[in-house]
Amino acid sequence: MKQQSVITFVDLDRKAETTVRRAANLARLCQAPLLVVHVVDESEVEAGYSPFISPSQASRETARTTGAWLRGLLQHAGAGQAEIIVVEGRLQPEIIRLAEERHAAYVVTGQSRWGILGKLTGLEQRLQSVNPHCQLFAAGTAPTGIRMPTIDMPLRGGA
Repeated sequence: MKQQSVITFVDLDRKAETTVRRAANLARLCQAPLLVVHVVDESEVEAGYSPFISPSQASRETARTTGAWLRGLLQHAGAGQAEIIVVEGRLQPEIIRLAEERHAAYVVTGQSRWGILGKLTGLEQRLQSVNPHCQLFAAGTAPTGIRMPTIDMPLRGGA
């Protein structure tokens, strides 16, 4: 049996550090590897970031700069040993795919995508259908109207 992992999905916003710290603490408690993922929305890449470069160049540059940003964040948060993945696609299918491939025991997300009409609506049921032993957590306080287990444990190293 493969070792189970903790996977956290983060946006590039001010709440990413808190999300990573909480996921890293959970991974330490479980003695599980931590995977930090950012999903670049394929529709944003298709729209193009610039008329001067192709969508494939924009995608490569986005992955490169996002990876660098995440490496800096992990060093700052004290989780430098975590694996980083930047993927292009749609958020929910990528969460489901990686949770299944990596035998995730826990998936931790930030608050940015939660909400009644958010991109993560219905994710818990979809995740349970492919991996019934995986628990989904929101880092911090769950938004009003969403019944989502939150992971609000003390943070190592501040924030």
